[in-house]
Amino acid sequence: MAKNLITTGVDQLVQLLRERKRISLAEAAKQLAVPRELVEEWTDFLEERGLVKLEYKFTTPYLVYTKPTAETVRKTEKSFQNKREAFQRQVESTLRVIQQHAAGLLDVKQHLDKLNAEIEEKVKHIREELQALERFDTLKKDLRKELIQEYEAQRKKLDQLTQRMEQTDKQLAEKLKEVHGAYARLDKALEDLQEIQSFERKMKGTIHDLRKELERLEKRRREDERVIQEEQKRIGLLRKTIQRLESQLQAYRNQLRPLMAEYARMQKDWEKAKNDLLARIEERLKRISTHQSEAKRARERLEEYVKRKVEIDVLMDALTSEAEKLRGELLLLKQEAALLKTMKKNVTLDDLEKRYEHVLKLKEKFEKKLEKLKSIISKSA
Repeated sequence: MAKNLITTGVDQLVQLLRERKRISLAEAAKQLAVPRELVEEWTDFLEERGLVKLEYKFTTPYLVYTKPTAETVRKTEKSFQNKREAFQRQVESTLRVIQQHAAGLLDVKQHLDKLNAEIEEKVKHIREELQALERFDTLKKDLRKELIQEYEAQRKKLDQLTQRMEQTDKQLAEKLKEVHGAYARLDKALEDLQEIQSFERKMKGTIHDLRKELERLEKRRREDERVIQEEQKRIGLLRKTIQRLESQLQAYRNQLRPLMAEYARMQKDWEKAKNDLLARIEERLKRISTHQSEAKRARERLEEYVKRKVEIDVLMDALTSEAEKLRGELLLLKQEAALLKTMKKNVTLDDLEKRYEHVLKLKEKFEKKLEKLKSIISKSA
């Protein structure tokens, strides 16, 4: 809007001078309805190009229209042509640089694709390691479960064997208790018999007086003998029972010996298996710790790679878009500069130069981003 206003104002001033040929500065500002300072700026611009001359009458400045000569027009056109060609060369040079950067972006993209393929392979290997670690954790859990089951089975078998031994010892103790009771009763009967026999010897001298007592004692003796015979029979049975129990106990002991030997062997094998298993578990735990550290580092590398890849992709997209935009701006400037032919349009060339300066600033930002992209890629390699 401001550029059109400047161009239109200068053209209106030139048109006013063509019509009036001579006019005061204040009158020109009044006719154009603009501030006097703005007309002074336009006057300086037109004086440089030989279209107006400033004269003073007393202290009043007047603007005098000066029709340019053919030589002035020729020199002005030649100067304009040189300036335009120089501008075009600058634009073409910058355009070549942008095109080189664009080609460099393609090389960077190819290098980045290759780097991405290598990193993807590394990521695949990391994923396989993580999957192997998960399988190893499952195997460790199964092995621990199997170890606990085996331990419970052996403990149950040992408990059953201990229970059988305790029952046998209890039965044997009861039988021995019965035998001891029979022996005690037998000893008591023998003592009574000895007492009777002693009393009988003492009473032989007084048999007549003690016949009745003797008959009583005889009866008691027969009773005691009967009891003794019964006790002897009972003792015989008890002895047979004891022999049978001792045979059974010996059989149990014979059975227990291989069982105890088997148990000792199983205990020894169990201890060896447990120690071997603990050693393997310890080794595997070390490997797990190593794998976990490696997995942690792998995850960190993966996260860093993803972060850098996102940053690289964003920069690549932005740089590709900016390169295309800069190329389009420069091509447009080149085309517009080629279309400038008249002296009146010299102000448009100034505008193009301002736009070119803006493009150069964009180019500088673009190159900084490109350097940043190359730095990130070199770190990711």
